[in-house]
Amino acid sequence: MTIIRIVALLILLTITGLRFHPLKLSYSEVIIDKNKVTIKSKIFADDLAVCLEKILKKRVDLESCSWDQHTKSGLINYYNNNFQILNNNKLVTIILKEIKCEEDAGSNTKVITMIFTSRIIQKEGLKLRNSLMFNGIPEQKNVVTFKTKEGNTLNTTVYDQNDKETLKDIIL
Repeated sequence: MTIIRIVALLILLTITGLRFHPLKLSYSEVIIDKNKVTIKSKIFADDLAVCLEKILKKRVDLESCSWDQHTKSGLINYYNNNFQILNNNKLVTIILKEIKCEEDAGSNTKVITMIFTSRIIQKEGLKLRNSLMFNGIPEQKNVVTFKTKEGNTLNTTVYDQNDKETLKDIIL
């Protein structure tokens, strides 16, 4: 009986093409150029789908890389609610420039890359909230690297849902 279950499970895994990646991680680069900010975030599509399903109350397939308008709007709203920049305690509006869906060679899963831009008043007084996927992935970590336009790293911060506060000062 056990052998039959194992064989059935192997067949199911083969048919569904189940993919697994051990990292529960998002990576974002915040590139600061004078008063302009460009944000480039990479998130595993399957993890992001789990979180979006909880909000949209429907099955979400982000790995197909072909999304209806409701799903795309939900994705943008989810990002804007969970990745926020404050400048002098005022929320900065970020504008979506591009969404890409690509295969991650290391894990053989799809990765969603979102690129946003914004303007900031000044570099001092910046704060960032990054709670992406905290609503659905208990072990989620979010890494944010702040860089200059030339590519020099200014700071790297890790956001963990076990932290008491997801809003952190940005020290450049």
